[in-house]
Amino acid sequence: LDQLIKQSSVRHFEVKEEDIAISGERVPPSLKAVPGTMKVHQLSSTKPGQIWTREVICFCREGCDCFSPKVHNFGEDNEKTDEKRLDVGMWVLVEYDTDLYPGTITQIVGEQYEVDTMIRVGENRFFNPAVKYPGDKIWYLPGDIKEVIPEPLPVTSSRRHFCILPEIWAKHSK
Repeated sequence: LDQLIKQSSVRHFEVKEEDIAISGERVPPSLKAVPGTMKVHQLSSTKPGQIWTREVICFCREGCDCFSPKVHNFGEDNEKTDEKRLDVGMWVLVEYDTDLYPGTITQIVGEQYEVDTMIRVGENRFFNPAVKYPGDKIWYLPGDIKEVIPEPLPVTSSRRHFCILPEIWAKHSK
């Protein structure tokens, strides 16, 4: 690495695992993720609490409809998740980056919910990994919680894979 640094005009920085963990802890739980972040090539904002993203850059004018921009609202969410009160330990169906995941609420801070989700391995098929990492639990806003659900059902005799009730899946899947 030292040899590469000496021969390169590119500046190199070592980022340690603990630095990443500390940075992750600094992110406020109220910060909502933009769905499809890895695909976004253009982002603009014309008013507080709202951004426009698109996967292909357009230079024609601000606010144009070229290449199907998506609007993301981060202000007050008028959608009601469920008339039931959400509590720690409840099973919920959450949406993250346009995909659905079942999980349990592990923490509640204000109007934000930390949910420990299962990993998706197919259409309405999920599993719990043997090893969990701190980054596996994500904070969700009420609009991301689609519904309170019953505990997922095993779909294999080994009880390794699970599904949510088909009627709930059909109601929320696109």
